[in-house]
Amino acid sequence: EPWKQLWTAMNDTNKEFSQEEDFGVKLGKLGATWALLKTVQLQQDPQPYLQFFACGNESFIASVIAEYTNTSGLEETESLELKQRCCGILSSIATLRGHIELNRKVGQFFMEQLVSKDTPVSILIEITNSLFEIYPDASFDYDGPVFVQDGFLNILEGKVIPNLKRAFKLVDKNKNPELKAKSHDCFTTLDSFIHYK
Repeated sequence: EPWKQLWTAMNDTNKEFSQEEDFGVKLGKLGATWALLKTVQLQQDPQPYLQFFACGNESFIASVIAEYTNTSGLEETESLELKQRCCGILSSIATLRGHIELNRKVGQFFMEQLVSKDTPVSILIEITNSLFEIYPDASFDYDGPVFVQDGFLNILEGKVIPNLKRAFKLVDKNKNPELKAKSHDCFTTLDSFIHYK
């Protein structure tokens, strides 16, 4: 099947994302991985796909997080693109039911990024929007054990909100009106999300 051929071709050399390969190739692989994982979410039984992709495990998550954090030598725009795709992959894995520990790993990583003063504004927005997709409803099997028991709501209120407020305030609406508008929308939606949760 075409999706199997695509995955196999992308991962011929090794299962992890190689540090040496061309940036465009790496970005393409990350984008294709994200797209494939989004389609897995739509399947009645995602397990066979996850087994074939060998990505429903902690080592795969660790490799994506390593890719996210290793942006040395990249220009700012390249770094943002790479981080965005890594966030998309992690978000796709976090929404899979029956994988509570994987969700916890991703959720904790996202919370760390949201409270960090080093996380770029566009990535803060990306991750915050991912949280809305991952934890929209208490009916998800990971919501209680992760979002509730790990105290994500308290982290959002006590640490994330002040950090986003500080970061979003620094965005110049004259130089970057689109990012300023996205920041405003993100903050408003987060406030509603917190009240809802």
